[in-house]
Amino acid sequence: MNDCAVPRRLPVAAPAVRWGVVGAFATLILVASVRDPGPGPPPSILGVPLATSLHLVAYAGLAAAVGYGLLRADGRALLLAAGTAVCYGGAVELVQAPLPSRSASAVDVLVNTVGATAGAALWRAVAPPANEDAIDAGATSL
Repeated sequence: MNDCAVPRRLPVAAPAVRWGVVGAFATLILVASVRDPGPGPPPSILGVPLATSLHLVAYAGLAAAVGYGLLRADGRALLLAAGTAVCYGGAVELVQAPLPSRSASAVDVLVNTVGATAGAALWRAVAPPANEDAIDAGATSL
């Protein structure tokens, strides 16, 4: 065993709390996505529109939160986490389409997909090892 290895221990909240985090991420994304961005050119960081960076971070967070909600990091769970975030992003784009101050964008869907994939990979990197007995026993960390 490597002495420098950091053990993967995350607090395991009750399912209602874990899924509440997912709901909070989804709500925050929706609210930010439908509000009027205001006049003027959109801000950017190093030439990258701030909205693009926010899409990456938001959908990475949503996918990671879904992974945490599932409390699994196997292939199916990762696909479900990323797929849920991507589908939610597509639905948000459809909600934006009729809004006068917003627009639906295929580029945003692509950026959301990259973010969701990164979020699923992040969850895989930090997820606790599978330990069904600990989860079933109501452990507070894995």
